[in-house]
Amino acid sequence: MVSTEEILDLLSTLILDLGSIREQTQDKIDRAAINNQIMALTSLWRKIDDARAGEGNDELTEAKTTLEGITQELKQEKNNLQNVAKVIYRAAQAIAVAEKVVKLVG
Repeated sequence: MVSTEEILDLLSTLILDLGSIREQTQDKIDRAAINNQIMALTSLWRKIDDARAGEGNDELTEAKTTLEGITQELKQEKNNLQNVAKVIYRAAQAIAVAEKVVKLVG
């Protein structure tokens, strides 16, 4: 079973990768959008951390799988930043998954 620790680890990785991508981004609007997503993910990370559930479930497994996919895509994009819109879109998906996890563990 997936634990909230695994979800928190993935969210931490996403936050760090987004920070790295933000530093590579030249456009101020794109940087601001990425920064807003970092703040949203950080806030959700804290909520999940505060509400930690002891046991995993199938919905947490699905969330983990989705976050792992997003993490892999952002790592590839970080190494060869070509599409900031894709980064922003995938970060928004990560926020939606994190919000779902907050509801599950809350």
